[in-house]
Amino acid sequence: MKNQKWTNFNDAEDQMSYALIPHKTIAKVRILVKRGGYVTDEWPDGYATKSKSSDSVYLACEFIVIGGEYDNRKVWSNIGLYSAASDKYASIGRSTIKAILNSANNLHPEDKSPQAVEVRNIKDFGDLNDFEVVAEITIDDKGKNPKNEIKTI
Repeated sequence: MKNQKWTNFNDAEDQMSYALIPHKTIAKVRILVKRGGYVTDEWPDGYATKSKSSDSVYLACEFIVIGGEYDNRKVWSNIGLYSAASDKYASIGRSTIKAILNSANNLHPEDKSPQAVEVRNIKDFGDLNDFEVVAEITIDDKGKNPKNEIKTI
């Protein structure tokens, strides 16, 4: 008897929607930092990624929505580490990582307690993996193909 799994698709699940998540959607997400393989004295852990089109260096991150209407949807965003064009790029990146640490550990940004100070020190960027944080998902519509991104934690 022939297995109909690969010849009859009437009972296959419907494909998931790939429409953009609406602009300014607030969601709980889990973070995965991809290894970019760019290693320097400043970033020895291998998580940094060097841009192919500029001198910028960033963390390539995948954010997976946890629960709700968009459960398991993924959003890819970069966290800036360096750009010769602007020190602001790295400053925004550092602020984003601090916000990740605050959100994951339920800390107020102005908390200066010894515990908060300790939590905001990481061994390497891999420490950010699997953190669950609350994020604002937006739509980047610059360019031909609009896409979701995360800029605010």
